[in-house]
Formats: sequence, C-alpha cells, structure tokens
Amino acid sequence: ETEVEVEEAPSDAEVGAEEAADAAAAEEEETLEAKLRALLDAEAVDADAIVELATSAAAGAEEALAAAEKATADKDDMNNQYLRLQADFDNFRKRTARDKEMIATKAKGDIIDGLLPTIDTFEQAKGMVNTESEEAAKVNDSYQSVYKGLLASMEKFGLEVVKTDGVQFDPETMEAIMRQPTDEMEDNAVFQEFRKGFSLDGTLLRPAMVAVAVNEAAPAAGEGAAAEAEIAVEGPTAARPSNYRRPL
Repeated sequence: ETEVEVEEAPSDAEVGAEEAADAAAAEEEETLEAKLRALLDAEAVDADAIVELATSAAAGAEEALAAAEKATADKDDMNNQYLRLQADFDNFRKRTARDKEMIATKAKGDIIDGLLPTIDTFEQAKGMVNTESEEAAKVNDSYQSVYKGLLASMEKFGLEVVKTDGVQFDPETMEAIMRQPTDEMEDNAVFQEFRKGFSLDGTLLRPAMVAVAVNEAAPAAGEGAAAEAEIAVEGPTAARPSNYRRPL
C-alpha cells in the first residue's frame, strides 16, 4: 500500500509573518516614492531659484553698467570743466601780466615824457654857454655832468636817443622842419639837429627835429626817402612819424 504525503497548511504564525513582510515592502515603496517626489519638488524649487537669481544678476549687471557709464560721463564732464577753468585761468594770468606791463610802461613813459623839457633846457644851455672863460667852462662842465648823469639814469629805464649825426633822414624817427641846400653833404642827410628825439623800449616818445640837406649834385642812394623828407617840410606842418607815441 502506497503512502500519500499530505502537505500541511501554513500555520497562522507563518501567514502573519508573510503579511507583515508584504506590508513592510509596500510601506518602503511608498516611502521611496514620497522621497523621490520630494526630491523632484526640491529640484524644481532650486531651478526656479536659479532662474530668479540669474534674472536678478542680469538686472544688477545692467544697473552696474549704467552706473559705470554715468560715472565715466561725469568724469569726462568734470575733466572738461577742469580744462576750461585751467584755460580761463591761464588767459586771465596772461591778460593780467600784459595789463600790468602796459600800466608800468605807460607810467614809466609818462615820467620820462615829463622830464624831456628838462633835457631840452640842458641842450639849450649847452649851446648858449660861452666856454671861452675859465669860469664859464667850469659852469658848463658842471651842467654837462648833471645832464650826462640824468641821461644815464633815464637810459637805465630804456630811454634811447634818436641818432641824427651822420645819418640819412628817417621819417620814422625824425621830423624835418626845413631843407638846407649844401654841397658838403649827401642829399637827404641830416644837416642839423634842432631838438633831440627819444624812444622808450623801442617806442618813439618824440621824433628828432632836424634840417635835411639838399644836394642835387650828390643824390642819396634812395630817392624815396628824399621825397618823403620834401613832403614833410612843404606841408603846413611837419609830418609826424607813423610810430610817434605822444601824447600818452
């Protein structure tokens, strides 16, 4: 007789253990799903934050660029203002120096111009003093010493005597008051000086008054100058030089 093995039914304990294992697996699956969902949500939040941060950074960069451009423009404007102020100051300094020099030159010219009659007096006295006697010679020497000292002092301030001895007539520095026929001098040469002329720092204070030699046999090298001299003495009054300074 053959024996038949009969499978025993699981006990209640085994059934309970299996159910517990299934429940634990299901719970773990739900937990993993929840964590995965949470992780995805977190990544989504981070992505939004990154986009927002990038947008904010771009806006900040634009503001920074605009601020930098404004600062550069302000710097250029301030630099231009500084250059204009510097140019204005340089012009003011030059103008002040020029005005100061003009005032000083005019003041010096006024003073020296006022002393010219004194020089004329010395010149007249020199021509009038009779030096034949010893006493008169001493007086003349004293006057001439004072006169030379006065001229030397004025020359230190830029005064120059217009040269007339042995030169041709110069309408720019001389005033012809008469013509003198002669065969001993070249035509248009200065024949005689009646009053000294002076210049101050290159500017004519007054022309020298002279007589001009007329010698048709010995004409001067430049006929134009002789013609100017002739015109100067034939008019109602002697012609003034073009660079004549007086009156101040």
